[in-house]
Amino acid sequence: MIPFLGLLSLGIGLGQGTNALVSNALGAQQNERAVRLIAQALLLSVITSGLVVLLGRTFTPMLYRYMGAEESYLEMALSYIDWLIYGCATFIINLTANAGLNAQGDTKTYRNALIFGFLVNIGLDPLLMFSRGPFPNLGVEGISIATILIQLGIVLCIITKVRQSSLGQQLRFEYFKPQKGFIVGFASSRIALYDQHDVDCIKFLRNFVLCLRLWEKCCRCFWRLYEDCSGNIIADGRLQCSRFVVNGL
Repeated sequence: MIPFLGLLSLGIGLGQGTNALVSNALGAQQNERAVRLIAQALLLSVITSGLVVLLGRTFTPMLYRYMGAEESYLEMALSYIDWLIYGCATFIINLTANAGLNAQGDTKTYRNALIFGFLVNIGLDPLLMFSRGPFPNLGVEGISIATILIQLGIVLCIITKVRQSSLGQQLRFEYFKPQKGFIVGFASSRIALYDQHDVDCIKFLRNFVLCLRLWEKCCRCFWRLYEDCSGNIIADGRLQCSRFVVNGL
């Protein structure tokens, strides 16, 4: 879960930087600059996704081992997170492209896409987890696959809306060529946001460590619940799982 939260933070950060820069360009009546910013943001989101895959595949097993995962625990955790790492582009591109829509005043498209994705997720998760109909029995791995499939659908929806927007109609291929000035601008805008909110780095790191330890205990508890509940159903149909909540925490 920690790598997944880190993945979301990258997407949110890039999206906020895009939103700020595109909004400023539109406010200054610099429409061509706004279009170039959207193109460069999408390019940067693809590059960032590649780096996330590389770093995630390298360091995620080490992080889970540090948290105490081993053998079946580790195998199950990696089978879940690997799909999210490989599909990280869907999350990052969604948040970045949506920033281009937000800057133009469209805050409904992403909301509607998330609501639709939530409803589809309710039905798709059990189909892939428990082998319903023609679907394979993928267990926990099926949850992450369902998530990526839904996010991919949201990507297609958001990109289509961006392309249909007033700025999107002005997008040209040459705008996607890497331009150092624009990429540096995204980083600068993100730093400025942190300065504006006066983030205390020491407190952030301390709270991060505390959250990391809490997640470790929660993950251990959940896994023990999963193991017990999957094979210990008593006669009246109720599950004897409560004792593991106490023991796990």
